[in-house]
Amino acid sequence: MWGQDEIPILQSLGLLDAPTFGAHLLGIDPQKDLPILAHAKFTFAHCPSAAGATVLPSSQPYPEALAAGVNTCIGLDTHSNDYLENIKLAVMQGRARSQLLGRSSPVALTEPTIWHALRSATLGGAQGLGRSDLGRIEAGAKADLCTVDVSGLLVGNGTPPREPWNNLLYANGLSVRNVMTDGTWQVRDGKLVFDDEARIVARGGTVVRKVWSLLEAEGFFVPMPR
Repeated sequence: MWGQDEIPILQSLGLLDAPTFGAHLLGIDPQKDLPILAHAKFTFAHCPSAAGATVLPSSQPYPEALAAGVNTCIGLDTHSNDYLENIKLAVMQGRARSQLLGRSSPVALTEPTIWHALRSATLGGAQGLGRSDLGRIEAGAKADLCTVDVSGLLVGNGTPPREPWNNLLYANGLSVRNVMTDGTWQVRDGKLVFDDEARIVARGGTVVRKVWSLLEAEGFFVPMPR
């Protein structure tokens, strides 16, 4: 379009002068585009579970964006709504991408750690929104809190780990014990408190079955071996 790729078009239209979130970044030119995005009011929304957490997410330039200084966050797209799983996938996919492409890439790659992914999942999104009251636990910030058990079965060692954040790589959403948003408890001791969990699951199942029936009528599903 107009002889330009997507990022130069956005820049020429002035859209990168305002806070902008862009998901996936598939098909960008890392050498040309990442320096532009690193100096704009831009946030890269990396979506590790896009396309079912298969090849597509690993094609997203999360390690390149980190190395270029592009503000990043982690989004849901939304085959898995388990945010802890998406944080883990960002680390694992990003490390694999860095190790496979590091020697041949025309741009630098940062091999992400859990520290990079947690920053993306908290401060990255808050920075993109221009919100100093989000993404951190400190006086004056919104009372949005989440606690995760990283000491129990399957995730931990039976005692508080020396580096608790690393144990998040073995956790998932079922390891979340408490969730508070804006000072109101949503989950306490691993149980939903804002509504009846069984009712929510049943309502969700009804909606999904309706969507599946519509897709099946359109021939969307392929035969699966049994």
